[in-house]
Amino acid sequence: MINRSFNILTVFLLIFTLCCSQERNYECNFDIDGTNDCQFNLTSGKVNNFELSTGIKLNSNPTQPLSDVTSILSTTSPNNEYCEFPYQDSSENWDMYFCQRYSNTSYTCPTASGVGQCSIGQFAKIRASDGFGVFDQTYTTKVKKHSSTIQCLDFYFYVPDMFNNAKMQVGWKIDTDTEQIVEVMAQPENKWQNSRSNFVSPASSPYELTFRMMRDVSGFSFYFGLDEITIYDKPCDADLTTNTAIEATSMQSTTSSFTTQKPLIELFTCDFTTTLCFKNSELLLTNGSQFSTSHLSEPPRVPLSDVSSVSEPTSNNETCELPYQTRMDNTTNTTSSEIWFCFNNQCPTMNKKIANCTLGYYGFVSINAWESSKTINQSISQDMMMRDLVEEECLQYFYYFTVYEELFLGQQVSVLIKSDNETETEDEIEIDRLSDLDMIENRWHSRRVTFNSTLFNYKLIFRFEVTAANRTENPALNKTIFFALDNVNIYSRNCRAVKKNRLGLILAVSVGVGVSALAMIILGMLIYFKGRKPEIANKDLQFMPLQEISEVSDNDYSTRYVD
Repeated sequence: MINRSFNILTVFLLIFTLCCSQERNYECNFDIDGTNDCQFNLTSGKVNNFELSTGIKLNSNPTQPLSDVTSILSTTSPNNEYCEFPYQDSSENWDMYFCQRYSNTSYTCPTASGVGQCSIGQFAKIRASDGFGVFDQTYTTKVKKHSSTIQCLDFYFYVPDMFNNAKMQVGWKIDTDTEQIVEVMAQPENKWQNSRSNFVSPASSPYELTFRMMRDVSGFSFYFGLDEITIYDKPCDADLTTNTAIEATSMQSTTSSFTTQKPLIELFTCDFTTTLCFKNSELLLTNGSQFSTSHLSEPPRVPLSDVSSVSEPTSNNETCELPYQTRMDNTTNTTSSEIWFCFNNQCPTMNKKIANCTLGYYGFVSINAWESSKTINQSISQDMMMRDLVEEECLQYFYYFTVYEELFLGQQVSVLIKSDNETETEDEIEIDRLSDLDMIENRWHSRRVTFNSTLFNYKLIFRFEVTAANRTENPALNKTIFFALDNVNIYSRNCRAVKKNRLGLILAVSVGVGVSALAMIILGMLIYFKGRKPEIANKDLQFMPLQEISEVSDNDYSTRYVD
C-alpha cells in the first residue's frame, strides 16, 4: 500500500512540476476561429488577406501549407504512429512535408506500417498579394498577460519563395514604442519551420505582437503561414515541453517505394578534454582552476569549471546542488553571488556534504578593451555515403560569456558555416546568434540549432564580438570579456530527434536544484507514509545552498531552440 501511494504521489508531483513550468502569457493555434488570443488585425497594407485554413489538395510543389502543424507533430490513427517526412506522393520529384488532403475530413501521410489518418487543425495563411509591386503587410494580435522581464516567443512559420526576398519580421508594439524580436527568411525545404527567440517584453501590458510579411513582388499563388504561437513566461533555454515528430527519409526505387528511418550519426564532437578541436586559433584550454580564488567577493566573470563538472556525478555519486553561495573567509556571512560551477574543484550536493567534482577542460577566448572580435573555426568533413543520408543537421553546444549588470558592452556570438574549399568564395551562412539577452544567469547555457547545409565539407565558425565603442577611453568599459565553449556536437538529424538521446545530460546540467527540491519533497512524503524520521548528518559547510528553488531550465534550448 505504501509503495503504491508513493508511486502515485511521485507521478502527481512530476506532472505538477511539469505543468507549473509551462506558464504561458500568450497562446494561439488557430483551431478555434478568431477567439481568445487568436484575433489578428491588419495594420499595414491595403487588403486583409488573413484567413484560416485546414489546407488544400494540391498535386504540385506547394506554395502554401497543405496542412497545419498539428498534423505533422501528432500521431496518426489508427496505429498511433507519426508521419514519415519527407515523402513523394506522386511521380513529381519534390519532397512532401505535409499531410495530403483527400476530403474535408481525410488527410493522410505515410507511416512505418502504411498510411495513417492525420489529426487536423487550422492555421493562418496570408496571400502574398497587395495590389501591384512589392508585398508588405503587417498584422497584430494583443498580448494581455505580462510578468517576467525576459520571455520566449515560440512559433511556426511558412515563408515561401527564396528567390524574391520573402521574409517575416516579428516584434512587439506598445503605443509608439516598437521592438523587433526576430526576422525569419524563406528556407530551402518547403515545410513548416519553427522559431524560438528570447526577448525583453514591454514594461507594461497589454501590448501588441506584430507580424510583418514582405516579398519583393506581389502574387496570388504564394502564401505566408502562421501556427502554434506561444509566449512562455520564461527564457527559451528553460524547460519548455514541445511535441516531438519522428523524422524519416523516403527513398524511391525503380519498382517500389519504401520508407526507412534516417540513422542518427554524430558528425562532430568536441569536449576539449579528450579531443583536439578549433586548432591553430586563439582559443585557449582550461579546467577553470586558474580562475578560482580563496573566496568570491563578486560573481565570477569566467566559468570556474567545465560542463562535465556540474553534469557528471561527484565523488559521493551525487550531482552538484546548484546554485549555492560561499561563506566569506571563516565567518558565517555569505557572498551575494550565486555560484553555478564547481569552486576549487568542489561543490555541495543534496546530502549537504561537500564532494569533489569530475573536472574536464573547456575552450575560451578573451577580448581585451582594445579588441573588438575574434574568430575560431573547425573543418567538418563528411563522406559521400554519409552525406546522402543527411538533410538537416543539429548543432549542440554549451556557451558562456562575461556580462556585467547595468553595463552594456555589446557582447555577441555569431555561429556560421562556410565552404571548406579554399578556392570557393561563397558567403558565410549564419545559423545562430547570441546576445547578452541569452546570458540569463552566470552559468553554462546550452543551445540547440537545426540547420541545413548543402555542403559536403564546411567550416564551423564561431565569431565572438564586443561592439561597445571607446572601451579603452571609458574606465567603466575598460574590461576583458571572456567567451567560453564546451561540448560542441553536430548530428545528422533534426534537433527534435537528437533531444531524446541527450535528455539525461540536459537534465543533469540544467535542472540542478529543481530536481533536488522535487526529490526532497518526494522523500519527505515517503517518510511521512512510513512514519519515521531520517538521520541527517550535520557538517560545517564552506558552501551554503540557496534556500529558494530555482526554475527548471533546459538548453537548449533551446535554448532558443531553432528548428
